[in-house]
Amino acid sequence: PVLRDRPFVVVWNMPTAHCQKHYNVCLDLRDFDIVENRRQDFQGQKMTIFYRDHLGMYPFISREGGKVNGGIPQLGHLSAHLSLAVTQISSLLRPNFTGLAVIDWEEWQPLWEKNLGEKMEYRRLSKRLVRQERPGLSEKAVMSLARGMFEGGARKFMEVTLQAAIRTRPEGLWGFYGFPVCANKHKRKTDDTYTGRCHTGSRRQNDRLSWLWGRSTALYPSIYLPRGLAGSSRAALMVRY
Repeated sequence: PVLRDRPFVVVWNMPTAHCQKHYNVCLDLRDFDIVENRRQDFQGQKMTIFYRDHLGMYPFISREGGKVNGGIPQLGHLSAHLSLAVTQISSLLRPNFTGLAVIDWEEWQPLWEKNLGEKMEYRRLSKRLVRQERPGLSEKAVMSLARGMFEGGARKFMEVTLQAAIRTRPEGLWGFYGFPVCANKHKRKTDDTYTGRCHTGSRRQNDRLSWLWGRSTALYPSIYLPRGLAGSSRAALMVRY
């Protein structure tokens, strides 16, 4: 297992196999005690990441506005999604897989209010669906029902995907990339009061995702460093929380 009896481990997840193949440049990571897949493959038995097109039939809205696999989670094709996802997992990962398995779905967020900017389209389409089904409702009622349907659909899609993945490869460490959210990246280099602690609102939102923590066998929050922390001795504070 990748993490057995190791309090800290660095896992390599870059497609550097192309360096060897195309440029005859070999990156030997063993000297740095970095865990890597065989041949430094992007997807392997130590670590693999499933993007939106590589695990089942993830519903999302394309950049062109097309509704892929139903578009919004409450209209997703759940049974077909699970069938395809299990087939893909079984094909890629050995039955005794014990590595890190990250599901990277970033087109929408499971909490209604987190869908901002371009993601507002998921809220708009959810409200449109309610109006089509219940044309007599007030705007407030439409909003409430749309929110419930969206969050319910999102939860269902994420929960059953995790359940199917764990059932198929039970020794793997399964979780979603970017969760939990901390919102602690806003720091200026001159700000000596920065503690790295999570934003209060983010903590409350994370509490509402207790169902996700209960289903996951690993957590994969984002620790990409923002420019404001580049070269700062306080970068470790952001990662710690």
